Amino acid sequence: MGLLICPIQRVPRYVLLLKECIKHTDENHQDFAVLNLALAEVQKIATDINENIRRVENELQLISIGKSFTQDDVNLLNSNRQFASRKAKSSSRLFLKERDKIDSKKLKKTASFCVPEFCGTNEDVGIGSENLSDTRKYIWEVATSVVEADDAKELGDSRHLFIFNDLVLVAQTLSNTKKQYKLRRKIPLCQVWIEEKRLDGADTLCSGLSVGSPFAMYKAVASDSESEPIKLRTVENVQKAIRKQKYFLEKTVS
Repeated sequence: MGLLICPIQRVPRYVLLLKECIKHTDENHQDFAVLNLALAEVQKIATDINENIRRVENELQLISIGKSFTQDDVNLLNSNRQFASRKAKSSSRLFLKERDKIDSKKLKKTASFCVPEFCGTNEDVGIGSENLSDTRKYIWEVATSVVEADDAKELGDSRHLFIFNDLVLVAQTLSNTKKQYKLRRKIPLCQVWIEEKRLDGADTLCSGLSVGSPFAMYKAVASDSESEPIKLRTVENVQKAIRKQKYFLEKTVS
């Protein structure tokens, strides 16, 4: 009776069922090869389902973040579309995807943090076969304060950073309870660096975080709901994304 109900369970149940069947099937049995083939197919389906779930969750997150910018037209799903202030003239462009906007000749003349000397293999930066520009992915968001800035008026101001795999949105918080923001600046991820202060003897946590850019330096501040030290795994994911975008830009302008 237990086997009869398995087909209506979640797909991972198929994987467990087939593994159990293979475990109790002799290698010389005629069904052994078929069971292994079925297991491989079901594992592929389960992987596809999980990837689609992550894709949908990411898209919902991007939509939610875009709607939180109540004074700006922010469409994070369409990475080729510009961001334009709703108060600005339609011809003024606040943001265009850097892949389309950057002039490669000018890019070569910019500072080294824009086009790094790093030129390694795909494995060095954790790059698979996917194209960086295909999908915008949400990585992290963090509350910060401005500790250094080109504009002295910004010093001490609170800023909320939304970090994606290709850019960082610097926002001014309009309402904490309603999670409403105003877009203050966009920064290509390749122009951002992160410095963390690790806790003594800790391998997974850090007590402080600085996010640097050509325009300002931001220091992470812990809120009441986020008083725990920052997970180093999250910081490492951001650093990996930075290396990945630098790698693709290096390939583009070389």
